[in-house]
Amino acid sequence: MTTEYLDNLAGPKDASTTPRELIVQLILSATSTYTYGEGDKYRTRKLLEWSDELLQKSEDICLQAMLLEVRLFHLHETGDYRGCIEPARAFLASTKESIRQDPSILSESTNAQLGVIQVFMAERLVTEVSSDADFEDSLQIIKEWQPLNPVNPSNRENITLGIQSRALAKLHKDHGSLDEGRRELRRYLSLYAVNNRPEEGWAAGDLAHILLELGQPGEAELVIRQYLNPRQACLTTEQRRGNRRTDTMYLEMVLCEAFLLQGRTEECEESLQDLLSRFRSFSVLWYFEQFRLFAVQATLARLRHINGRYSEALVYWQDALDTCLEHLNVGHQEGNWGRQTFFPSIVLFSMAHCWYELGEREKADALRIETETVLQVTACRPWVLALGTYWLAWVRDRMEKFR
Repeated sequence: MTTEYLDNLAGPKDASTTPRELIVQLILSATSTYTYGEGDKYRTRKLLEWSDELLQKSEDICLQAMLLEVRLFHLHETGDYRGCIEPARAFLASTKESIRQDPSILSESTNAQLGVIQVFMAERLVTEVSSDADFEDSLQIIKEWQPLNPVNPSNRENITLGIQSRALAKLHKDHGSLDEGRRELRRYLSLYAVNNRPEEGWAAGDLAHILLELGQPGEAELVIRQYLNPRQACLTTEQRRGNRRTDTMYLEMVLCEAFLLQGRTEECEESLQDLLSRFRSFSVLWYFEQFRLFAVQATLARLRHINGRYSEALVYWQDALDTCLEHLNVGHQEGNWGRQTFFPSIVLFSMAHCWYELGEREKADALRIETETVLQVTACRPWVLALGTYWLAWVRDRMEKFR
C-alpha cells in the first residue's frame, strides 16, 4: 500500500485524524513500542522511515513528538547519548515558535508529550560517562516543564509529571545529591509509579542504590524485596531469562550489592553467577546490557577481592576491563571507556592492589602510576553500581601501606 493511496481514503477535509496519522498512532501505541522492530535494526529503521513518510504532511505536533520519542530512544540504545540532544533541542525550538505564533495548537496532550521530549533531552545531557558540567543545565531544563494548569493537570500531563519526577531523582542520584534523590524517588513511588511497571522497578532499584551508597544495605534490601518479590512470583525462570528489558534483572543486580555489603558471600555469589549465565545466554548483548554485564563482573571481582582471593579477583577484574575496552568503548561512546577514563581506572587501580597483595610490586606500581592521575582529575565524577565511592575509598585505604 502506498502513502498516496492512503490520501484517497482521507474522507472529509475537516476530519480530525487522517489515515496516515491513524497508522502512525497504531505503530506508536503498540505495547511493543520500546521493542520496536522486535530488536531487528533493519525492521526498526524501516518502520521509523515509513512513519516519517506518513507524517510528512501532518500538522499533529503531539504525534510528531511521539515519533521523535521513539527515534531518540533507539539512538540512546546504541550509546548515542549526545546524538539525542540536537534533534530534541531543534524540535522543541521549532515547536515553541509555532505555538508562539498560534497558541491554540497547544493542547494538554501536546504539552504532555513535549514535556516527555524535554525531560529526555535533559537526561541525555548528563549520562553515566558525561562530565558534571551539564548538571545545572539539565536540572533547569527538567524543572522548566509544567502542566498548562498546574493546579489541575490532565491525566496525560500527570503521566509526564511522573516521568519528570523519576528523571529528577535519577539526576540527583547520579551526581551525588543523595538526600535529594532519595526524597524525590520516594515521592515518585508514592504519587506516580504504576504497580509492576518497569518504571516502578527502576525507581525502586535507584532508591536502593542510594541507600547502599549511604551505608544502609539492610534498608536497601527491604526496598528491593518489596518490589522484586512480586515480579519474580509472576514470572517463570524461563520467562525471566527471556525478558531482557525487565526491571527484574536490575533489581536483582542491586540485591547482589546489598548481599555483598552485608557480608552474605554465598547468596551474593549464587545470584551473580545466575545473572552472568543469563547475560551469556543471549546471542548478542545490546549496549545497555554490556554496561550491566560490566557491573556484574566488577561485583564478582570485588566479592573475591574483599575476601583476599586476589588471583581469582584478577580474573574478573580483567573480564570487567575487557568489557569496557571492547564493548563499551565503541561507536558513539568511543573515548568514554578507554583505559584513561574513570571506571576502567577504578578497575586498574583495584588490580594494582591485588598485585601488591600477591607480591608483584613491579606490576602493581605500573598500574598505580597509570591510574592515579585519572582518579585525581575525575574525583568528583558520578558513581555507578558495583563501583560506588565506598569501593574506591576501600581500595585507597588499603593501598596506603604499599606507598
